[in-house]
Amino acid sequence: MISPYIGITGFMERDEIELVLSQMPDGCSRKLMIGVLASNKTLDGLENLMPFKFPKREDIANIFIDNPLALNMIHLACDDQGKLLSYLNMATELGGPNLHGFQLNIVFPCHETIRTYRQNNPDKIIILQISPHMMGGKDLNQIIHALYLYRGIIDGIIFDHSRGKGEELDSKYTISCLSRIRRAFPDLGLVVGGGLCDNTMHLVEPIVKEFPDISIDAEGKLGSDNGTSFLNRGMMFAYQQEALRLFGHTE
Repeated sequence: MISPYIGITGFMERDEIELVLSQMPDGCSRKLMIGVLASNKTLDGLENLMPFKFPKREDIANIFIDNPLALNMIHLACDDQGKLLSYLNMATELGGPNLHGFQLNIVFPCHETIRTYRQNNPDKIIILQISPHMMGGKDLNQIIHALYLYRGIIDGIIFDHSRGKGEELDSKYTISCLSRIRRAFPDLGLVVGGGLCDNTMHLVEPIVKEFPDISIDAEGKLGSDNGTSFLNRGMMFAYQQEALRLFGHTE
């Protein structure tokens, strides 16, 4: 199971990471997940429609920092599943020596592709994104059935209502879904996201009571398009401090 973490996604600059890591208290039991966005287009050297959130491929390795409290993850979107393995291999190389793994923002990627990648990269973490948007007409029973295909080859799932767009999570619905997933897969790490920031951390509190080992991730409400870098440092710090308070840590 993955180590519980407080996640921030959308980093573009190394000094942003150094600043937030400096705010982590000594002896903190949680890691800070450093999320860097990538897609098959950016890995091919093309510019994303949101260049303020997706760094150039040659910059990714320089963003990640070697720190025991950092969990360095590439959040990969890929709309060409036939080439997913080659993109995972490419991203692994571009991520550099400090890359710890991937969050796959892909609708149920081919499990055999993930299995092959994990066999060749057993040290890399794999987290699979699941959201109501991705479920479409599928009910939770179908989702759980599909997850059996990934048993032993993914480390966790992120249940995300928002997909980085700032839509707030539904605590009651999330607890209901995660409870059934946890019963089916007791060793699977659980992560939640969806409109998280300092002002919405109350939405996570009932989830934490049910799942003390839950991890969280925030993106959409931590910044805006300012033409260069998405994340707002004041918003990041406020969210980080509220998250630390929620999980029983102080500065």
